Amino acid sequence: MNDSEATMREFSRVFSIEPNRAPGAQAGITEIEIEAGADECRAMASRFGLISLDYLSANGTLDILEPGYGARLDIVVKADVVQTCVVTLEPVTSHIEDRLVIRFEPCDEAEGGTRVGTEILVDIGDEENTEPLPENGIDVGEAVAECLGLTLDPYPRSQEAVSALDAIKGEAEKQDRISPFAALGQLKRN
Repeated sequence: MNDSEATMREFSRVFSIEPNRAPGAQAGITEIEIEAGADECRAMASRFGLISLDYLSANGTLDILEPGYGARLDIVVKADVVQTCVVTLEPVTSHIEDRLVIRFEPCDEAEGGTRVGTEILVDIGDEENTEPLPENGIDVGEAVAECLGLTLDPYPRSQEAVSALDAIKGEAEKQDRISPFAALGQLKRN
């Protein structure tokens, strides 16, 4: 990430991982508690096409692993959003709560492998997302923003839209139950 990318991000919270620690240095866990301010919420609402983003926070840990082996981010993202109903165009309010786990590894290992001597072992069953380990720190805020974007309902519907669609579906099912001969009989009577 270059400096211009960092300034473009609406919710940047960079945590240093001290990549050049001496061998034998202790790994550590950093508690993460971040919350977006009003301006950041407005900017992210614009980014994701929301009516509003009323609240966004993340709590969890950043576990800095042994030197040279990266870090593991484990956080719970919470947000209150207002989206536009895709049917009625009315506001739809929802609460989002999602867990995000990312393992950051040195760039040559970020493709899903772990270096052992000159071999790379690949764990296919790994449920964690794996990302390259950034040199200048991990932007937890951007990870939270990306999680929010992926968690949003792509087709939000208001309660009125759900009721209207159920009514339409019921009418369509009722029409499907009418036999073709009954329909012909109704035409003949008219």
